[in-house]
Amino acid sequence: MLALRIESLHRGCAGNHSIAFKTVDHYWTPAYYLGMAHDNIMHEAESQLQRLEQRIDELLLVCQRLKDENLALRSQQQALAAQRASLIDKHDMARSRVEAMINRLKSMERGA
Repeated sequence: MLALRIESLHRGCAGNHSIAFKTVDHYWTPAYYLGMAHDNIMHEAESQLQRLEQRIDELLLVCQRLKDENLALRSQQQALAAQRASLIDKHDMARSRVEAMINRLKSMERGA
């Protein structure tokens, strides 16, 4: 078991104190704990960076997918607009023909 003893050392008349750490096992010094904390912080930072990198990669894929989808939708919109214009032209031609037939029938009726 780790035995840690803290001694307070008196320095001078001003009453300043410093703390000295003594351990049974030299691996368990405060510097070791600070090193472990630093290692844990670095490991956590690296993990966060990896998660961030993964999230950015996912967002880039979503962005590319949306860009492709947007391009396809714009193309589809242009095709539908052209089809609509064609249908409007056909509708106008059909209406003109029907009106012409109605006028001919009316004129035939009057002539008879």
